[in-house]
Amino acid sequence: FGKACVNPVLWVGEDLEEVKVEKGYQYVATQDMPPEQEWRGFFIDFYFPGPADGMTFRMTTQVSIIPQTFPFKPCSGEGCIGYLV
Repeated sequence: FGKACVNPVLWVGEDLEEVKVEKGYQYVATQDMPPEQEWRGFFIDFYFPGPADGMTFRMTTQVSIIPQTFPFKPCSGEGCIGYLV
């Protein structure tokens, strides 16, 4: 890895309860805000019965990251190299 810093990411699952709404059901995932200078990512992972025995459809939401801040101030001018996408 050369000078790379290994930073493992651990995902921990928990079951969500469905919430009855006017036109069906919905699932809501929430997380407590992490301590300062830490971030937390989470998403919902769905499994549905497939069209044949033994088949399963798996779908996920996008990852949400909280807080929605960066660990550094914005950089501008000639001293900055590159950019965040």
